[in-house]
Amino acid sequence: MKNKIDLALYNSLIKSDFFLLSSSAVKKSPYLNANIKITGLANYSTLDIVELTKSIKQFIRVLQIIQLQDNLGVLHIIVKNKQYLHLLKQFFIEYPTKIKINIESTISSKKLVSTKVLQAVLLLDSFNSENLSILKKLQSNNIFLINKINSKLEMNNFGTYKIYNDLFDFKKVIFLAILINKIFTKN
Repeated sequence: MKNKIDLALYNSLIKSDFFLLSSSAVKKSPYLNANIKITGLANYSTLDIVELTKSIKQFIRVLQIIQLQDNLGVLHIIVKNKQYLHLLKQFFIEYPTKIKINIESTISSKKLVSTKVLQAVLLLDSFNSENLSILKKLQSNNIFLINKINSKLEMNNFGTYKIYNDLFDFKKVIFLAILINKIFTKN
């Protein structure tokens, strides 16, 4: 029998331009496939779509783990860009989920909940590997499911899951918000 492969995620990544990187990205990266120059517009690089799909699936699995908890887990989204911060807050107000989602510009100990509740963190282009205080703060609150999205080449991910991408385009942030909403509203 032939196994049917579901290409919905793959197609969504392509249609949403999530696999494109702006020209400011690192030129020599193992995550990149090719450079594209659109006449009259900026240069873009394409990400390795298979590796990108793998890292998105890892993120989806983390979201599914949070959803399976009896106490209902918490997802903390940390984003420094104020436009994206307001966009995400408004999105999750209009499209609520069963899982509690905290969207902040910094990690606040007040927002971190009881250690009995499974928590995960999504750092949107805000985690600096040299600044280990963020990681230590999360680990001291028993938060070990950490995902980050940035286009920095790092030798050590410090036990975090990484999606190599930039977030210079708001379509990517909307794609992530819809993905999170779909996972958390799926029965």
